[in-house]
Amino acid sequence: MSSACANWTMARMMASSTGPTPTVWNLALAALAMAMSEYFFTLYALATDVYNLLGHVYKIVAYGFLYRGLSASTIAQPYLALQRSQSELQATISTLPDLLFEMDARGVYLAIHARERHALTAPPSELLGRNLQAVMPPDAAQQCFAAMDEARRTGISRGRRIRLPLPQGPRFFELSVVLKPPSGPPDRREPTFLVLSRDVTETVHNEQRIEREARLNAAILDLRDHVDREQESEFFRRGVEHAERLTGSVIGFVHLVHEDQDTIELVSWSSSTLQNYCTATYDRHYPVSRAGIWAEALRQRRAVVFNDYAQAPERRGLPPGHAPLQRLVSLPVVRGDRVELLMGVGNKPEDYTDADVELLQRLADTLWSLVTQRRQQALILRLSQALEQSPYPVLITDTHGAIQYVNRAFTQVSGYEAAEVIGANPRLFQSGQTPPETYAGLWQTLERGQPWEGEFINRRKDGGIYFEKAAIYPIRDESGQLTHYVAHMEDVSLRREVEQRIRNLSDFDPLTGLMNKKAFEERLHSEVHLARSRGEPLSLLWFNLDNFKVVNESLGHPVGDELLVETAHRLREALGPDTALARYAGDSFVALMPRAPQSAVALSARAALQAVQAPLTVRDNLLSVGASVGIAVFPADADSATALVSAAESAMFRMKQEGRNGLRFFSPDLQANTQRSLELAAALKGAIAANELFLVFQPQMALRDGRLTGAEALLRWQHPKWGAVSPAEFIPLAEQTGSIVPIGRWVQRQALRTVRAWDEAGLPPITLAINVSAVQFAQTELVDELCTMARDAGVPPERIEIELTEAVALRDPVAAGKTLQRLHNAGFRLSIDDFGTGYSSLSYLRDFSVNKLKIDRSFVRDIAHDEMARRLVRTMVDMAHALGMTAIAEGVETDEQRAHLQACGCDEIQGFLYSRPLEADAFVAFARANARP
Repeated sequence: MSSACANWTMARMMASSTGPTPTVWNLALAALAMAMSEYFFTLYALATDVYNLLGHVYKIVAYGFLYRGLSASTIAQPYLALQRSQSELQATISTLPDLLFEMDARGVYLAIHARERHALTAPPSELLGRNLQAVMPPDAAQQCFAAMDEARRTGISRGRRIRLPLPQGPRFFELSVVLKPPSGPPDRREPTFLVLSRDVTETVHNEQRIEREARLNAAILDLRDHVDREQESEFFRRGVEHAERLTGSVIGFVHLVHEDQDTIELVSWSSSTLQNYCTATYDRHYPVSRAGIWAEALRQRRAVVFNDYAQAPERRGLPPGHAPLQRLVSLPVVRGDRVELLMGVGNKPEDYTDADVELLQRLADTLWSLVTQRRQQALILRLSQALEQSPYPVLITDTHGAIQYVNRAFTQVSGYEAAEVIGANPRLFQSGQTPPETYAGLWQTLERGQPWEGEFINRRKDGGIYFEKAAIYPIRDESGQLTHYVAHMEDVSLRREVEQRIRNLSDFDPLTGLMNKKAFEERLHSEVHLARSRGEPLSLLWFNLDNFKVVNESLGHPVGDELLVETAHRLREALGPDTALARYAGDSFVALMPRAPQSAVALSARAALQAVQAPLTVRDNLLSVGASVGIAVFPADADSATALVSAAESAMFRMKQEGRNGLRFFSPDLQANTQRSLELAAALKGAIAANELFLVFQPQMALRDGRLTGAEALLRWQHPKWGAVSPAEFIPLAEQTGSIVPIGRWVQRQALRTVRAWDEAGLPPITLAINVSAVQFAQTELVDELCTMARDAGVPPERIEIELTEAVALRDPVAAGKTLQRLHNAGFRLSIDDFGTGYSSLSYLRDFSVNKLKIDRSFVRDIAHDEMARRLVRTMVDMAHALGMTAIAEGVETDEQRAHLQACGCDEIQGFLYSRPLEADAFVAFARANARP
């Protein structure tokens, strides 16, 4: 029993270890039954007892399980595996996108596997048992047999292609054929073939497209190579013959269409057409109405295709000698709104396709483009031959300004060879002397499509300047598109030189080179008109040499002439190059000074007198000549140009009567003021040494809390003769005479010493504003001098506020910006005075490092009763705040003005309402009295 249990356990282990397959189970049960049989055989005593019976029963059962196990492993399982393999093979074949056939050596279909049934020439049921010669075109069947023959010899054949006509259109297939091993009895074995047929229609089409492109490109290259070698008619014939070869046609022709679009001209038949197909004769020119059906391409302005010419509607009979037509393509070349050319081909062995039409259209377009280009080049050649012989320079550019052509005259005038300028821009010839407005007007005119005429001042290759008159106009093609610009030019330098010489003789004094009387009077009338329209003064200065007649009579006219030339030179140097200066007559010179104040005119006249009075040597003669100057001012002394000249001359004669060698104004009041100005200018030079100058300080207050925030240093002059001289009078004199620079340095030193003294007196730290004039601000050493002064005085730079007007800041914004930045970097505060009276430019405020804007007193004066003034002030305050600056108003004299300024958001004020300007000691007392905790 224990042996049986062991056998049972072993059987279970075998079954569990190998998995529950039928074979394993049957063998395991057979082993178990056999063990049980053996067990019962050991127990029986008699042949007829029950144990012997059970042993035989178990043995029979064991043989049964053994048979089933052996049968499953040797018969059932291989059969099932074969079924699975066949199913998998069928599934694989069914998923193939290609067609799979089995054929015998005679080409009979034995088996067909096709997922895509539409790729078959007939349904599978109709193909089985039939020969491929019965269902394929002969050439395709021949390829199939050739592939099978190759497979029979080598075992496999690849790459042969066939073309089959299918309902959806012709398709191309690539064959792969293998020889199948023979089966069946040796005496009945016949070879069979497996044929894999793959649809390669798209691949074939791509290859055909590439091949067509290659042939088209080769044709185009050939045309480009011959466009300049053949007569036009021969070139057209070459193009038609290329069209025949590209489309597989045997007939070709080309016609030109005239401008009226109603007349056509036969240009050429192809050589093949004339030799083999057409012997008819035609008029070269005839109306479209007489043309055949191929002219529909002209009427419809598109390609027309007739693949069955016999059935074409509206076809006409062909004349004797004309080739019979089976198929025809005719197409136009259209440019803009016109048909230029018609090209046609015919009698292709098979139908024309869209690909044929596309190929033909591209060839025809290229042919016409090359012919057009050839004609244009021929025209350009003829024109260039004419232009090359033109005595006037000619220049042609493309639409971007690149030079395409220059003629020989251009190279002679400019000095440049053609190769040096082709492809360059005409900017190459600019001298920088042609006004920018000239170029702006040129392009504005050309962009409107209109011709332009004008003059340039150009530079030759050698650097020489020449004047060139030019006529420039745009060139358009037949479709109206701009293609080129053409410039016809003329070197007018000699003409201009002659004109200038004539003008000089007419307008300038030949001895001194100054304007003559005629030119000066023309200028005078213009300046009087301008001064009247602007409401500005215009001063006329009349210079007459004293005792010039004595020099002429004693030393001779050549010496007198040289004296006049030197006098003209000295007057020009003294009055400046921009002053209108003329030799009016004999030894009289006149000059115009528009917009200048009376003091400036007097100082300029005095400087000119001093220059004339300086001794000079003429032909070994030492001379010292004085001059009398008369000055008249429009409109105070005269209201017309003629009257102004008379007034200045009268003032000059009065000066001669009063002693010569001086200047006199026509108006007695002006004369008195002039004398005072001259004396003040002289006295101002010694004012510092005489301790006549001193500073006063006007306090500045914060509107928010009434706190003292700073002060402005103001210069005063106490003269022993004239008393207190107004800064409005002596500051301009100091600027005109150059005294402002030393006076400015004195002011800066005194202001810094005062700040130091205030600090030592225990005043709270406040900022002191110092005004800087335009002359001072232009000094390159200004920043270094201020830094040195502040360091010597022991005053931090941030306690000093440099104040300058808008006009000074904007005179040269670039230089001003650099100076202001240096001051800012050094620690000085910066303020813009008289804000609102100049440009008030946001750009310079943004770029300059400014801390404070001072609103001019003219806005403050009207703020109480003028709404516009209040709006302007509010705008200026908002502008200052937006830029991170403090806004201060000057000239505040009433509580009403202060209230309006506070309502506008102004930060600080200064003016008589808060305090008049105070001397240093008085300011200390004021500061202490107004100190805030």
